Amino acid sequence: MSGTRDLLTVLESSNGRSRASSIARSDRSLDWLSLLPRDTRISVGAAVSAALRRKLAAHSGAGAPTLVALRSPSASQGLDAYSAVVVIDPARDVPTLLDAHGFRHALRFVAIPSLDDPRILVPLGNRLVAVGSLDLLAPYRLTARLKKQALSGLTRLGFAHRAGDVILLARRQPTELERYLQAVTGQDASLLALSPGAEGEFRKLTIGVIGEDGRALAFAKVGWTAGARDAIDREAHMLMRLARHPELRGQVPALLGANTVDGGLVSVQLAGRGKSSSSEYGAEHDAFLKMLAAASSRRMRFSDSLMWRSIQTMYAQIVPRLPRERRELLRQVVEEVDLALGARELDLSIAHRDFGPWNVRVQPGGRIFVFDWETAQPEMTPAYDYFDFQTRSHVLYGKQAAPAFLAGQWLSGCRRWHPGLPPAHLPALFLAYLLDRALSRSRYELWRGEAHHDPMLDLLISLLESRAAWMAAEPR
Repeated sequence: MSGTRDLLTVLESSNGRSRASSIARSDRSLDWLSLLPRDTRISVGAAVSAALRRKLAAHSGAGAPTLVALRSPSASQGLDAYSAVVVIDPARDVPTLLDAHGFRHALRFVAIPSLDDPRILVPLGNRLVAVGSLDLLAPYRLTARLKKQALSGLTRLGFAHRAGDVILLARRQPTELERYLQAVTGQDASLLALSPGAEGEFRKLTIGVIGEDGRALAFAKVGWTAGARDAIDREAHMLMRLARHPELRGQVPALLGANTVDGGLVSVQLAGRGKSSSSEYGAEHDAFLKMLAAASSRRMRFSDSLMWRSIQTMYAQIVPRLPRERRELLRQVVEEVDLALGARELDLSIAHRDFGPWNVRVQPGGRIFVFDWETAQPEMTPAYDYFDFQTRSHVLYGKQAAPAFLAGQWLSGCRRWHPGLPPAHLPALFLAYLLDRALSRSRYELWRGEAHHDPMLDLLISLLESRAAWMAAEPR
């Protein structure tokens, strides 16, 4: 695909029109179905667990047949009748057996920690590729980092297969998705790592295309549900918009392609280089955000901005469904933000809106690379992503502190990092950020249900509830 105009045409023509795959209704443990023939008719061997048997029965289609077996397919199962064979915990001689029957396109993964609840599917057969695929994991808490280090060591020694459940996908032909990835990236699409998305309407599969030297070359996001497709579509359009600014080149993903493939919307992006970002906001973060603001800035009345219209839309949609105390809190804050900023002219710009350390890599030379632009939005208030980084980093490490103290610390830091912003404006800008995030997280909470606990939303609400203290303490 060559150029922004072609990508935009594909995205607009495909948005919402293609038939959804049966995978759209599956849980994350079945994302490997995307590497089988479309709408495949699944036969299950007798030794496969009853739980997996039930899951696969719900996703069996009317297309080319696939056999799913444990350890090894039996000789009586007539392998020549199948277009694909999946073997869980395959015996040593199974790959040779399947190759002899014409299944020449085989992918072998270890699902970590298990096939029932996979965090990542690591490709087996090349140690460098297996180690490189672990870049899809970006843990920050100490215990999770230690687990990743242990897994990396095990993988380097060639024992990754002992870290989870092994699954072999043997096909007579590569899938349409694999052919598309190879055409867009120019790389062998057999070197793939899979990161299943979280359950629910916005679930996406992330596929890492890994080079033989172990370096991540590209990432693909695949979405089947309406929510996931919309998120991928928004990000693709945002990346095309950012590509118009050469000063951002090398710091945001380049969009290689976007298309409807096998019933899902697929976007493919160049991978970024570098190490994981610190949880401390630094000069490299500040330089990027100021460059982004300069590239996308537009001076306008806040009441005319997309941010304010989005806040009003979210408020109207979700507030009637919230508990009375939160309804009243958000109503008051909406009025306060309107009074403080509504008639004011501000330099509004694109904000990432998920500017946490997990979406940032620090490249050699100090510049950062920022990915996951699905929730980005133009016409947002100054210092939005600065505040977002602070709140997300605080939640990430589970720290405890009084809300008024935190607000004072972050506002003081904002005065240092953004000396051009009038100090008297900063509390209102922070309040607008908190309102936008609190509405967005409340909407997410309603979608997830009462059983879901959201520490980020807890922090946002506590900061809003304590606003009288920290706004009064701010210098004018």
